[in-house]
Amino acid sequence: MPDWTVYDVFIASPLQMNKQRDAVEEAIREWGDGKALRVILMPRRWEQLPGQLATEAQEIINRTQVEQADILIAVFDDRRGGGGAVGEIELFISHGKGQGAMVYFSEASREDTALKELRDQLQGLGLVKEFKDLDDLTKKIRSDLTPCIRTIQGGQSRSWPRLQRTVAEINSIAPYPLAQYLTDRMLSKAADEMRQIRFDMGGFKSVGLRGYIDDVHWRLRQETRTGTMVFAICGEKGLRDYSQLDYYFRRFYEFAEAGIAPERPDETFVVRVFVEQGGNGPPHSEDVQHVIDDHKAAPGVIALTVTRQDRSNVNHDFPGICEALDVGFGVVIFVRQNSTNVAIVHQGQAQHLAYAAFERDVVVNHLIKLTYLVYQQSTEYRYESTTQRKIDEMFSSLISKTEM
Repeated sequence: MPDWTVYDVFIASPLQMNKQRDAVEEAIREWGDGKALRVILMPRRWEQLPGQLATEAQEIINRTQVEQADILIAVFDDRRGGGGAVGEIELFISHGKGQGAMVYFSEASREDTALKELRDQLQGLGLVKEFKDLDDLTKKIRSDLTPCIRTIQGGQSRSWPRLQRTVAEINSIAPYPLAQYLTDRMLSKAADEMRQIRFDMGGFKSVGLRGYIDDVHWRLRQETRTGTMVFAICGEKGLRDYSQLDYYFRRFYEFAEAGIAPERPDETFVVRVFVEQGGNGPPHSEDVQHVIDDHKAAPGVIALTVTRQDRSNVNHDFPGICEALDVGFGVVIFVRQNSTNVAIVHQGQAQHLAYAAFERDVVVNHLIKLTYLVYQQSTEYRYESTTQRKIDEMFSSLISKTEM
């Protein structure tokens, strides 16, 4: 039996056309030829991004949704609105995916001079379609999707095996951008791996700040003097002030210091990277900068920093990671000597510090690789040979074990 293929369908329109976007999404979900073509369609629209990201620059929508899409459906009425939708169409086509573009204009837009140039341009590419009302729009999209997908399939050199329910559930319950990261890199894996990830994602729970801190501190107490190392990725955690930050991080300093043996005074037990904030403000809040200084002063701890200029290198491999770090996303991994490793993935205060702990290798190994690659973009790794050597030694056996 041939593998199922999942296609991401990005819905583009001027901002005010939320009813039309709803109609397009409804048509996608009601499309009836999926079983015959072994195809699953996943609607994507800017509203699906967390509020903190959806209101940011168009660049985030372009990178995380438009560029990742297999099909683009755009809708215009009698008002062109902002240029975002137009730019999304142009970007999608520029990636050589014009055969997957479907652009619908309402009949009321025929006389609109602002839309005439765009309509004429797309008409020349054979992309323009027309609709009377919302019912007509959904009907035509359902009809047009099948030939569009057949065209895409005919031009594909390969397809990835994907599971509809697993992908849908991961995207619905995992915090952004963990779902994006895991599904993008693992959809070509075996079905049993995807089922394991889906099961693990169900462990996310909202515990609030105190519940999260208490659990992490409990884990640190269990690992003291066992040779466990802690690897972490942080942005702006969303904690209220320095005293709160200090209360949370000080347990890591104590954990590292407790593990240092007299004969090995330079041993490292905690490595944490702080990624500078995007935007035009200060790269770190004053309180977080104090925390970075505390990390640098603590024995057994390595503090790394990814500068604002180097965020693009991280985002190239993991789209949306840096923006998510700005609002509280983070990873803490307990790498044990003779036991199963544990990775904690959390959201920030705005998401009530929802988090999950992963112990299955299928997830933890990928998060270890992600952590190592972010560390490699840090200033300290790139310009301090001693730091680079230490980090490479820590991860060499881990990466080789995961066969990544």
